[in-house]
Amino acid sequence: MNASEEHLRQECWTKRFYSYGTARIFEKRANEINRKRRVITFLGLATPLTVGAFVTAFSVDSDILKVMLIPVAGLVALFQSIMSLWSLVAKWDEEYSYSITAVKANTRLTSDFEVLAQSDIDRIKRDISRLREEYQRQEIEDSAQHITDKEKRYAMRQSLFQYKLKCETCGKIPESLTPTSCDTCGKY
Repeated sequence: MNASEEHLRQECWTKRFYSYGTARIFEKRANEINRKRRVITFLGLATPLTVGAFVTAFSVDSDILKVMLIPVAGLVALFQSIMSLWSLVAKWDEEYSYSITAVKANTRLTSDFEVLAQSDIDRIKRDISRLREEYQRQEIEDSAQHITDKEKRYAMRQSLFQYKLKCETCGKIPESLTPTSCDTCGKY
């Protein structure tokens, strides 16, 4: 195999590495947003159900209801309303939807580049252009989602750990996903 053929194969491995890390970034984002959305939904249902159940079980004239439960329920409802408003302003639904789409696209790219890297050189030469274009489109779309330096270090750690590779900065192969003090694969 000549140098240009080896370069094409290495490009596939490199793009697999970065696609994997990017998928992990958006998987983490999706999980965080989904957790917040579940809390808002829970509070939106739990608060009126709790008050209604208390009134049904005891009475509207109960002192506990008037002095304690209604004020607490009011504070919880206020918190839930503010968080619901913030979720609309921050576009959590759109961000969640994009994150899920990005996880799928980057996971597919990871798999496709891995398969291609293990293929014969004729297939690599035939298919690399199409995959490069898909990778570049996805990279442009992902970068528009404001990936932070902290998330990039997280992605690097995830990929280094997954593929048992050495970090170029600290010289270590991660043995866990616990953040370290490394400026490349830690501090996230």
